Amino acid sequence: MKLPFGCVALLAAGCNWVAGIEDFVDAPQGAGGSGGEGSGGCSCVAEPVEGWLGPLVRDVSSELGACSAPYPGELARGGLAVAFEPASCGCSCEGSDVACSSGAISISATDGDPCDALCSALVSLPARSCVEASLARPVGCVDAPPAALSASDALAGSWSGSCSPIATLPVLADPSWQDALIVCEGTVLREGCVKGETCVPTPKGTQRICIAREGEQACPSGPYSDRSVFGRAFNDTRDCEACSCSDGSCAGAVELFTTAECAGAASASIDTGDAACTSIGDSDALSLRFAIAREQIGCQPSLPTPTGEVTPSEPMTLCCLP
Repeated sequence: MKLPFGCVALLAAGCNWVAGIEDFVDAPQGAGGSGGEGSGGCSCVAEPVEGWLGPLVRDVSSELGACSAPYPGELARGGLAVAFEPASCGCSCEGSDVACSSGAISISATDGDPCDALCSALVSLPARSCVEASLARPVGCVDAPPAALSASDALAGSWSGSCSPIATLPVLADPSWQDALIVCEGTVLREGCVKGETCVPTPKGTQRICIAREGEQACPSGPYSDRSVFGRAFNDTRDCEACSCSDGSCAGAVELFTTAECAGAASASIDTGDAACTSIGDSDALSLRFAIAREQIGCQPSLPTPTGEVTPSEPMTLCCLP
């Protein structure tokens, strides 16, 4: 009469040692002594010490399926390490009473070299408002009209208002196991081997015979000496640093027009902070406009830094036969 997994009753079975594991297989009725290793055989391995589960098998692979015969019962699955992406963080800002004061530019009068100033004046330019250049002529030169005007030293206005940060929830991609691992149980026969050993189905492929215990443990003395600790769940501490906002900016450019009322396209543009001199001619139809970069006026959010990590949790220790 055959026992499960191809093992035969002791009175009709022979045992032999194979690669340090005592394997016994079906033998013809009446046969004695040792038999060769065959498919569906059993292995005689050391019994686990008290407090340990097993013997059982573990398998490590990037793609693990379900436990199957001759080890159909799943005890645990997890991995030795975790692969994860940092949190995706976001931030926006709500501005209140945001405004820019007038910008300014220095207008100089010349009578020869376009940038050889005889006299000059700082002209205030309200944001996005057109100012006629005739109103900007330096007062000290009114009695002796110059041949030409030049512009330099464009200045940005001052920013005012308040900002309130609005944090967005972190976006967390699912973590995954590196060196994914599954632990499977099969039928254990307490008979058929010498004292201190037990009979288990012979492992297949990359499976290894092990014993297991909850938590992080040292391996007991004996043949189960190859230790590994794997996690069965994820401890996810990923998050984002606090969201913050900075004041906007009133930087931009002073646009120069050769037409009245800033009509048409600007003939020249001077960025705020630029001290270079630009000739703006002597036409009575000159006009000026301070243009602010609109995307800079509002409160400026800072991108929060991702924090935290994903680590294995709910550890279990495996001690396997080398």
